[in-house]
Amino acid sequence: MGEIRPYQRCTQCVMDTTDSKIIFDENGVCDHCRNFEKNIKPYWKPQENRFEELEEIAKKIRKAGKGKEYDCILGLSGGADSSYLAYIAKEVMHLRPLIFVVDTGWNLNVAVENIEKIVKYTCYIADGTERVDTDPFELVQKAEELGAGEVIINLIDNDGMMKGYDIDLVRGVSDRVKVPVIAIGGAGGIEDLKNVLKNGHAHAAAGGSMFVFYGRLKAVLITAPSEKELTEAGIYQN
Repeated sequence: MGEIRPYQRCTQCVMDTTDSKIIFDENGVCDHCRNFEKNIKPYWKPQENRFEELEEIAKKIRKAGKGKEYDCILGLSGGADSSYLAYIAKEVMHLRPLIFVVDTGWNLNVAVENIEKIVKYTCYIADGTERVDTDPFELVQKAEELGAGEVIINLIDNDGMMKGYDIDLVRGVSDRVKVPVIAIGGAGGIEDLKNVLKNGHAHAAAGGSMFVFYGRLKAVLITAPSEKELTEAGIYQN
């Protein structure tokens, strides 16, 4: 059995020898603090508005992940920091993060509740004016049981953003019902249409903004892909 390490706490923070690998310098400052001072603090400028820098990073991530189900991975604990980061990634940076959660059995109930609120979908009916307390997968199955002949699934948060469809949502709905599923919300180009039909298992895809806002400046111009372009992309088949 190894020698028991004497208890010690960092002179700058609350970290102590309950972290078995912690290292202290001659001043009693831990390696976590020194790492922060060396690798994080020089670049941490909370008083500056660095939104343009953030958007440039987001553009690179979106470009690299074009046509994929996810374009980044994000660890989520349910705490304030990671929950806010999840919001920024999705709503501000318009990314499609794969949320990674590990429950070691120590999670507080409030953390579990936060995670569920973040990763679960909220359903609205009556043109988005009435919220219903059920997930979209149960809702579409109920609609099919009641005799619905097709399902139109629209992720309101993506509508008009031209950042791609929510593939997980569309595929989850399509795989649970036998009636045709039409995806709406997020189309920004032909690749998005192709992606939702192939990977989202949708029977059809609708778009609005991609046919109106066109070009580098997103000027208003009614346009649509030609039949040849759609055929070459594999959306239409001869």
